[in-house]
Amino acid sequence: MFGIPRWNIALVVLLLAAMFGYASYFDTATPERTVQQFYKSFDAGDYARAVDLLSVKWAYSVLFPRYNASTPAELVEKGAQVRTEMAAAFAEKVEDGPATLEVTVLPRYTRTGELSAVVLYDYRVAGEGVSGRQAALLVREEGKWRLFDISEVSEQDLPYLQNLDMSELDAGVAHFYAAQ
Repeated sequence: MFGIPRWNIALVVLLLAAMFGYASYFDTATPERTVQQFYKSFDAGDYARAVDLLSVKWAYSVLFPRYNASTPAELVEKGAQVRTEMAAAFAEKVEDGPATLEVTVLPRYTRTGELSAVVLYDYRVAGEGVSGRQAALLVREEGKWRLFDISEVSEQDLPYLQNLDMSELDAGVAHFYAAQ
């Protein structure tokens, strides 16, 4: 008499299936979320996930000199192998685990193009009194946003970053990956 009508159960199942489908196929990662997930993964010691959010361009510095003769296109082609090696290198080099890093993305400064994005964020190393502001340059690599470069940012840089011509940055990224 006081049971749940069957159509309610069917509605719940349908709603759960729709939520799963949305999360799987339509909820794409944003550049801001990529930056946050990178630091969260790295902080947790999940180097495989953290490296999946990095451009293969990082192989030039992380795996020096192994891939220095490779073109960017060759690195993208060997992406899975390169990322596996980078994750192993991070796991080897980070002895006691990284310090806890708190990252606060500043969305009003985010600039997004077709192939590239710039995300500004404040960071603070918990318990060490170290803090600052950085800009992350992200690129679309294999259909995903990935961190290409990270640099410190000062207050004097903010007007320049707010007026970035993303089409120029996209052209530079396209040229980088087309290099032979």
